[in-house]
Amino acid sequence: MELGNFGKHTILTGAGWSQNWGARLAADVWQLLMDNPAIAQRDRLRALLLEEDSFEAALAKVQNPPFTTDDLERFERALIEAFVSMDRAMTPDDFLSIPFTNRVQELLFRFAGRRDQGVDTGYLFTLNQDLFFERYLFNDHVYNAPAPSLPGIRITPGVSIFNSLTGPYSEQFIMCPITDTAVQSNLRGQTNVIKLHGSFNWRTPDARSLMVVGTEKTRQIAGVPLLAWYSDVLKAVLFSGDVRLMIVGYGFGDEYINATIAEAIESYGLKVFIWGRGSNLKDRILAAPHGSAIWKGLLSTVTQPMREVFPPSQEISEEYQRIRRVFVNDQTIW
Repeated sequence: MELGNFGKHTILTGAGWSQNWGARLAADVWQLLMDNPAIAQRDRLRALLLEEDSFEAALAKVQNPPFTTDDLERFERALIEAFVSMDRAMTPDDFLSIPFTNRVQELLFRFAGRRDQGVDTGYLFTLNQDLFFERYLFNDHVYNAPAPSLPGIRITPGVSIFNSLTGPYSEQFIMCPITDTAVQSNLRGQTNVIKLHGSFNWRTPDARSLMVVGTEKTRQIAGVPLLAWYSDVLKAVLFSGDVRLMIVGYGFGDEYINATIAEAIESYGLKVFIWGRGSNLKDRILAAPHGSAIWKGLLSTVTQPMREVFPPSQEISEEYQRIRRVFVNDQTIW
């Protein structure tokens, strides 16, 4: 796999990342599903959600008897509508007025390096299925970084993402994977946004939603060539030697992701810098699958809210200086 010349620094974001812009954590997605008429009007689905406070566990059950195809379609439709609702919350009329957006753009493009420093490729990995990156990742020219791209995705003709995907969500936002992704997709020379679990606006050739949710993610990923390739890209990047990975807003609940990170730490010199909110961060990581191996690769942690690290004044905060100092082992490339 040709990874290009990237700067050995990358990022993995989870639901806690998008929460900064109004998205919901998994526990709060449950609320939107309970409110949806497609669920509320179906006693069996409503009873299931009353029993299961994890919408992913509920979805896993809907995929099997005694639930029907109609039940599954209703549940998936409600889930898509929940993401559309979150997308509205994430995109106010003047989204650039959110004080820390510019600083966050700067942070993200640092993972792609500067073209005048010989770095031509970047990788931004995310488990989120919202449109944060499509909505907010632009201004690459300001930071002299390679332009962002969704590798392996066929964009709707006439629609340009990362700089003009604005306005309310509509059918024009729907995208499909390119057939034979590994052959037809390029990674070098761009800032690659790798959506490991798909996206709520992606569709399969038979018009089904292309999102990995539920309790059998590994099996689902293996059945989708694009996502299987994305998983290979993650491994290739993390296994390339002495990489530093910033993990933001991830709850360490996906065993296969944790296993990849742990193997990279144990065998390929990966170091991790974890930015997570909430109490008992160490205990939560150690309790997760492969958590002890992940903790051994730790550089440091951040628990401050993003709005504090990137204050409205646009000043470089003391905490952001610490993050850069600890995370980056060569200040000349960042």
